[in-house]
Amino acid sequence: MMKPYALLLTLACTTTLHAQNWEVGIPVDIQISTITVYGGGCAPGVQATLFMPLLPVDGITYYYRVINTNGGTYTMVPGPANVLNAGDTVHFPTTQISEVYNAANQGGLEMEVRAEGTPTTAGQTHPCASNDLWLSNLLLCNEGLTSQISLGCETQPSTVGIDEVSTTLAFIAPLAANGFQLQVLDAEVRMVRVLDAQGRVVSTSNSATPRMDLSTQPDGVYVLQAERTGGQVLTQRFVLAR
Repeated sequence: MMKPYALLLTLACTTTLHAQNWEVGIPVDIQISTITVYGGGCAPGVQATLFMPLLPVDGITYYYRVINTNGGTYTMVPGPANVLNAGDTVHFPTTQISEVYNAANQGGLEMEVRAEGTPTTAGQTHPCASNDLWLSNLLLCNEGLTSQISLGCETQPSTVGIDEVSTTLAFIAPLAANGFQLQVLDAEVRMVRVLDAQGRVVSTSNSATPRMDLSTQPDGVYVLQAERTGGQVLTQRFVLAR
């Protein structure tokens, strides 16, 4: 018997975002897919088998994050022994098969697949764009779902060496006893932004002589990206420590 929603899942649940380029030394924290495993038909037991055909990227980890269980009772193997709840994360190796167990015929397990970390090696294959399409075998129990992630992109070398940048691009000077101010010295720079270790932009400046107050940011590793007037983007990692 077929699940009545399975064909809809295969054909309609598609979302493609802009292509993403992963660069050595630049933090990655992005969604690469979402999926809903619908309850019913297989409880108690394996509701679905998920296959993520991802390839290893040095410095990157992949994981499922639970968005909503919709009243259902679910576990994953491999995964934590406890019942899944919204916000839980399940890390998995690349090319991993995961089984989703449903203890009751109810609800639907909504999850996203994310990639997080900082690439350390150029030339490794990674997902080109987020894609929510999963190919279904249309079986009632247990449904096999295979992610249709495109793997045609490669990690790129760092834009510029840290030693080259550190003498010409920027410096960090004490602003106060507990703060820092970053000033860019390159006259050709037109835009600067600072990203934290999770890849979030914490400060930007479009000034001709960018200066950014980082006194409210916690200590840690950050990335400075500076765009020159000719379009060249320079990248430098730095550590904020007090």
